[in-house]
Amino acid sequence: MTHGTVSALERRQSLLDEREDQILALLKEKTSLKAISMLVGMPLDHCKVTCYEIIKKHGLDYDSAEAAKAERDKMPVGITSDSDMVRHRLANLMYDARQRDHALTISMATGLSAKQQRLASERPYRHNWTLAELERFARYLDTPFPEFCRKVFG
Repeated sequence: MTHGTVSALERRQSLLDEREDQILALLKEKTSLKAISMLVGMPLDHCKVTCYEIIKKHGLDYDSAEAAKAERDKMPVGITSDSDMVRHRLANLMYDARQRDHALTISMATGLSAKQQRLASERPYRHNWTLAELERFARYLDTPFPEFCRKVFG
């Protein structure tokens, strides 16, 4: 190795240290393991093992059950206020649709089951919309998709 260059092994170790610091900060904030997994981009099983190693290494007082029981409707970690607004606009549209029509009618048009419709309208963070669902929902509302997008995202 020449002086002043960083080897691939050193870069990898540096990245692992950064990830550990990020996970440590999230554990100190009592973030759930599932949320940590999503934020750092790790499979949940691997994230659990890594988190428990960090907890043991740093002697943290962390209860995964307590962190998982956080308020269900709380804005998830990493979600911005812009995303929050979009989710609530979609929830309002779905709520209005559910007031007008039967769940079966909406389901046939959008592909969302009655349970998914209820989650989408009552608990905006419990349903992650797909692009296809959004497009079918716009069609159900008789709104051109670009106009629907401007209404929801604008």
